[in-house]
Amino acid sequence: MKNYYLILGIPPTATDEEIKSARRRCARVAHPDHSGSVADFLAIQEAYSVLGMPENRTKYDQERRVWMNKIGAVQCQMCGSANRITHRPEPGEVARCASCKTTLRISINDLMAAQRQSLVNEAARFVDEVGIDLAALATDAVKSGIGKIRTRLGLDRAEKISKLKP
Repeated sequence: MKNYYLILGIPPTATDEEIKSARRRCARVAHPDHSGSVADFLAIQEAYSVLGMPENRTKYDQERRVWMNKIGAVQCQMCGSANRITHRPEPGEVARCASCKTTLRISINDLMAAQRQSLVNEAARFVDEVGIDLAALATDAVKSGIGKIRTRLGLDRAEKISKLKP
């Protein structure tokens, strides 16, 4: 999905006046009469046609949120880029936007939900690629591997002992 905020160089929290100002600034630079490219100029016009009208912007923001939830991404507060969080940050480590390198302010619950959705998407993509039979075989292998790990760690024994005790 196109990121109109990034095209205009504004945050998703920009006011109507900031959007209008960004459009003028970007159009001045990208205008074909001033050695800009036609494609860039048209992209700016398209972004403004969506973000410049409050009802279009509201609809775009809602569609973008749904799309990001579907792909397991979180939005950067500064540039509006969709960021997939592939691993949980270690204590003291912060997640950063892939586009503008701004620290992503995200709760642990939102982070885990995004990671979970990314994993679901990857699993679905895997099943689509290899077929359901091979995916079932891979699932059985993973379960077997987890069982072996549990046995090595003594987790199975601890469960059996706790079941025997009254």
